[in-house]
Amino acid sequence: MIAPDTIPVFDQQHRSVTVCQIGAFHAKTSRTPTNADTLKGTLATLGIESVCASHHTSRILRPLDMIWTLCRQRRRFRVVIIHVYSGNAFLWALSSAFVARVLGKPLILWLHGGDLPAYSRRHPRLLEFTFRRAIRILAPSNYLKGRLAGRFAIGLMPYELPISSYPYRLREQARESLLWVRAFDVCYNPQLAVRVIHILRTEFPAVRLVMCGPDNGDGSLQATQSLARSLGVAEAIEIPGKVTKERIKELGLAYDIFLNTTDCDNTPVSVIEALAMGMCVVSTDVGGVPALVEHRVHGLLVPPGNPEAMANACREILRQPEAARRLSTNARLKADSFDIGVLADAWKRLIEEIDSGSGCQHLQS
Repeated sequence: MIAPDTIPVFDQQHRSVTVCQIGAFHAKTSRTPTNADTLKGTLATLGIESVCASHHTSRILRPLDMIWTLCRQRRRFRVVIIHVYSGNAFLWALSSAFVARVLGKPLILWLHGGDLPAYSRRHPRLLEFTFRRAIRILAPSNYLKGRLAGRFAIGLMPYELPISSYPYRLREQARESLLWVRAFDVCYNPQLAVRVIHILRTEFPAVRLVMCGPDNGDGSLQATQSLARSLGVAEAIEIPGKVTKERIKELGLAYDIFLNTTDCDNTPVSVIEALAMGMCVVSTDVGGVPALVEHRVHGLLVPPGNPEAMANACREILRQPEAARRLSTNARLKADSFDIGVLADAWKRLIEEIDSGSGCQHLQS
């Protein structure tokens, strides 16, 4: 871990460096904090202030606030970091990248979201227009880096977490306690977890599942609750909504199997957290997950949308103590590579390089 009193990053004129981060910031909302929120805290430990946009959740106000912040606060920051996702969020990144370059600010693009490769195939010109304006393009996983590499060089910058703050417990014998942590959204397929519990209950009648996460408003939460009632497993499933990080750590110690049911993913922070706490991870093998969780080493991977396969993976962990022990041991070793102390140094070096002008070569190959 980096101490809070770490000396700030200064340029040759001894001015502290301030960056502008453009992305979705949820720390002040009811939603789960994003990677942008985490990076803000990471940079703060280095003495690097972040001008951030946007905390708005409105699809109209958020992009307007991004552009307004770039223009109004332009004298406060020297480097711009844009968090890039697919869909409407990509258009926000595109417009912000254009404004940043008009203002003459060096630009870093940090790519997120498992659906970004598919989006890039549908809209290659939008991707090229945006990428051409960057001095550095970063991806949090080799999956995303490999899928988007082409005319532009893409560097690797994994997600950072304070791994040492996550309590670890070795699972010598997995218990019939399952945890799911994600937003209730159709792309994360929360109903799959309910179907897994329905299957497991015939053999493990005491099985319990806690599903933590905010309601993204697409009806997935209501559909999940309705399915649990119709399958007769509602009493075995607790849905507390969004919970704090401290509560996630408590649940990570109390529960043994972590379910990741998503249909589309990149490098899910919730899975990294589960690995850090020594949970036995059972996940769909989509997107960048296989690059994060090696099958039968750090967790068990199954095809998406297949409740029988996911239930069978859970059975294996519950029936075989040696499997639970192996996965739990390897999980923490994998999570250590995402420790904030290691990756904060990488961000510090990158921002120093770009701010000094030595990292401003063109990205096109």
